[in-house]
Amino acid sequence: MEVIPMEKDPLTIIRKKLWEVIDSSEFFRTWIRESNRIRFDTELGTKEHAGHGDLPEVIIVPSSSSQLDMGTSGTARLSMSFLFYLSTGSKSLPMISALQWELFRVIQTFMANVGNCLYHGNRFVERIRFDSGEQAISDAERNRGIGGWSASWGVTVDMFFPHSEVIFNIQDKE
Repeated sequence: MEVIPMEKDPLTIIRKKLWEVIDSSEFFRTWIRESNRIRFDTELGTKEHAGHGDLPEVIIVPSSSSQLDMGTSGTARLSMSFLFYLSTGSKSLPMISALQWELFRVIQTFMANVGNCLYHGNRFVERIRFDSGEQAISDAERNRGIGGWSASWGVTVDMFFPHSEVIFNIQDKE
């Protein structure tokens, strides 16, 4: 079986597509600096003191996954949920409202464009579901020490793969 480089696995493909859509948003390009679009491509810790240049920020993290039992359809199914976190550093409701509206637009744009994602030349996204979120005064631990309003919304991507793509042979050791 061919070893797949990490940047080619389906979960990374989805995560990269989410960021591609955010990076295509004029609003996010204008209001959230590139360095404040937290991709976790490297390890980041909690900030002791958030500076003016650290805000606002958007973070995408995987939040849950599930798989369906193998059936007779010849496919394996995997669902992966991602959460978007917004941190403003402000207690201004107009700011969080504007960010939430643009995040809603980002998720809608993602949902309209994710169907063209390919794994080994095959489309693998079956369905996308918009998940509920929350808004409140930020959780300092979750938001890397940043205060103010925060919000989260999520999206779940249901994927399917032919068995030939996910099941590998076990070698007998006799």
